[in-house]
Amino acid sequence: RYVAEYRGEWVAVLTFNSAALHLKHRDRFLNWSHKQVEQRRHLIAQNSRFLVLPARTRWPNLASRVLKLVCQRLPEDWKAQFGHPVLLAETFVDPQRFRGTCYRAAGWQALGQTKGFERCGQDFYTDTRHPKELWVRPLGGKALEQLRATALPEELQVPRPTPPPPPP
Repeated sequence: RYVAEYRGEWVAVLTFNSAALHLKHRDRFLNWSHKQVEQRRHLIAQNSRFLVLPARTRWPNLASRVLKLVCQRLPEDWKAQFGHPVLLAETFVDPQRFRGTCYRAAGWQALGQTKGFERCGQDFYTDTRHPKELWVRPLGGKALEQLRATALPEELQVPRPTPPPPPP
């Protein structure tokens, strides 16, 4: 979670969590196969909440500035917390309520609309009939190149747990 402070006043709150399991537009954008999604999804962070708090003063471009600064910090903060960096950030924007202007200004790219399903439990999805727009932002100059590579560098691979010993 990030809390942005400007001139002694809290101005925004952002939270990031693990990426969505299945996103057709994202996976096509990255040229990922089903197997690559399973192996590389840990390299994506999802911006699940972004709230600009009411303030006494108005600052131009505050939302896009906060997004840009948080995206610069996110790979190292994620690595410190989880042991590996993230290379891409994703988020969803409700087109019935917002246009995604601050994301566009902060360098994010709209990839298309979801089908309107939300995850409900471990293996189930509910049709909300309310699609969202998917936005993504590479986190670094070589992020897309690394994500699209046929093989990940060793430092980006998550070590697999040691399998249990065979039964006697």
